[in-house]
Amino acid sequence: MIPRDVFRFVQIGIDIQSFYSNPVADVMPDREMGHEQRQNFLNKLAEIGNDAKAMGLEKTAVTIDCLISEYGTEHTHEQLKLSVKRLAALFREELKEHTFVQFDPARREYLKTREEFRTEPFWGHDVASNFSSAMDDLYDASLCYVTDRATACVFHCMRVLEIGLRTLARDLNVPFSIPFEYQDWSTIIDAIDAAIKAIEKQQPRGQAKTDKLQTYGDASLHFFHFKNAWRNYISHQRGPCTPEEAALVFRNVGDFMKCLARCGLKEVS
Repeated sequence: MIPRDVFRFVQIGIDIQSFYSNPVADVMPDREMGHEQRQNFLNKLAEIGNDAKAMGLEKTAVTIDCLISEYGTEHTHEQLKLSVKRLAALFREELKEHTFVQFDPARREYLKTREEFRTEPFWGHDVASNFSSAMDDLYDASLCYVTDRATACVFHCMRVLEIGLRTLARDLNVPFSIPFEYQDWSTIIDAIDAAIKAIEKQQPRGQAKTDKLQTYGDASLHFFHFKNAWRNYISHQRGPCTPEEAALVFRNVGDFMKCLARCGLKEVS
């Protein structure tokens, strides 16, 4: 995915078209360009070339480089007009080689490049630092949501959630009869929920109990949403998830992971 500013494409076209507005080419086509006029043309052409390179229009950029080299000598206004016509035609043809996709503006916040994501990750830097192995799936989840692949978005969110649940289960010393990765998620969520409730019931009153409940209390509030998310996820074979479901899962998994990060929990490498 390469985000492009469509206005820059439009501006390139406008700039090229502006060279047509020279009335001298129509009245006196054989008249040579003056030094100042030719220099202004070359300067503007260089600007257009830089924009073309930045927008991935390699053929246009190479052609402009050739024109800049060619116009170091005298040329008539008619020659300029013909050169610009060829450049405009090439620009239009090269645009046809590119495919442009328009996304729903309402989902703009979920659309980031890899570099933007590293600089400003979804759910904050604490989550990114404490659960670094989940970041690829988090990024893929966001792209899937933007591109209307709701079921795939939920799939990647579940992979992120698994890392968070595993971390919380280890911190609570939740026992499992079989390895975590082979457990049914409903069993995992229920076991974690039971461990939190056990702290509330079994531990004596005091600051230690208060601190533990404060640490895990917020996390337990998300379990209801996870059970619903899990049911939506495993039922996708009966039909795809909706964008609304994907957005809900993304948001709730994010709240849970941020909660774990606030509590100081980190995945075990």
